[in-house]
Amino acid sequence: MARDTCNYLLNMISGRLGLDHDRVLGGRYAFPVMTRYLALRGGKLGDARERDRLLYWYVHSFLWGRFAGSTETVLNQDLGVLEPVDGALDRLIEQLRLSRGSLTIRPEDFAGWSLGARFYPCFTC
Repeated sequence: MARDTCNYLLNMISGRLGLDHDRVLGGRYAFPVMTRYLALRGGKLGDARERDRLLYWYVHSFLWGRFAGSTETVLNQDLGVLEPVDGALDRLIEQLRLSRGSLTIRPEDFAGWSLGARFYPCFTC
């Protein structure tokens, strides 16, 4: 099930966001959270809105370095808000917003120029 779910996620990210290469695929630690979410949903997303909200959380999780610090603690926090599954995406996004303060992307956020810059994947689309 986990392998199928990861393939589903990779295909979704590639198809919807165009992130199809290791250099631009960020947020590897977001995959356990998204995999668990999908497992709770029976392996499928309900509709395009749900898909886009999950991808919104995924993109913002790596843009803002959600898992750059204490990975285990953050993973446990994110996994902890997935149940009950109803409203889980709202709770994930809110948790990210609370840890970051704002999810607004500003021009100065694009100041990094290397492939390692968090905002680099935004230039590939």
